[in-house]
Amino acid sequence: MAYRYLPENLHAIADRTKQYFRDERGLSNFKTEEEVDKTLDYRPTLHTHTKDHHILCVDVQESPYSTALDSIVLDCVKRSFPIRLYVAFPENPSQQDYKKKVDRARTNGVGVVEVRANAIEVIHEALVLSLLGVRDIKPSRFPVKFRSELARAESTFRGGNPVEGCLIIYKELEALSREIVDKSRRKGLWRPLKAGEKNPHLKHRTAWQKIMEVLMDHLDHQKCPALHVPLLARILSVAPHRNDTGHKVTSLGRLVKRDTELKTRFESATDLLFELIQASKGI
Repeated sequence: MAYRYLPENLHAIADRTKQYFRDERGLSNFKTEEEVDKTLDYRPTLHTHTKDHHILCVDVQESPYSTALDSIVLDCVKRSFPIRLYVAFPENPSQQDYKKKVDRARTNGVGVVEVRANAIEVIHEALVLSLLGVRDIKPSRFPVKFRSELARAESTFRGGNPVEGCLIIYKELEALSREIVDKSRRKGLWRPLKAGEKNPHLKHRTAWQKIMEVLMDHLDHQKCPALHVPLLARILSVAPHRNDTGHKVTSLGRLVKRDTELKTRFESATDLLFELIQASKGI
């Protein structure tokens, strides 16, 4: 493969890295030193499109990271551009600032691939840069029982599966909603039934949306002022998202659109969960 800009001493490193991604990840059709997109001023050493419409880029350098990549990372984050970026570099035990550069790459979501004499080691995997811009959850501000799942949701989202990341938050919202319905009912916090009105018959399989509609209608809001109608209405409005996050995307443009929407949903759902936890403390 011909390289126009890559120093000659790194040609073999690039070729071996390309072979690695072909053999281990099933990726092919790599382009060499070509622009990734007309709107993005970036020509990595290698890049290819994956089956799920992401773009995998490999920059071959002498070290694990260079500050020249900072602007590329920032641009992808701002524009929700779905790139997985790796830096491939030759083994050099005496390299200065090795740990500092590897840590900088990890912080920026850039994968690091060390090409050794007889093996290739992925020091850490690349994240999808378009998803790095999602706001931190900060699980420590939530009650202990929620923290593990919230941390899993965040790592799942940033790790390249925003659909599953959102779904984890929605499941926590739904579980808390059902718990509120059950406890408020048992504690006598519902309004008296109207003449001729029957008690709602709720089952374990009753849809989340129906659960929220019943709660809004039957909760005595004077006894539970924190669980006011506007808050419950916002929970009700996200209930349909519980089942519509998994639609498969069919193009790069649709992937960008979907991930942009999911970042907003992820942040909003996390905020709603926090508000609902606070509002339900009395119950």
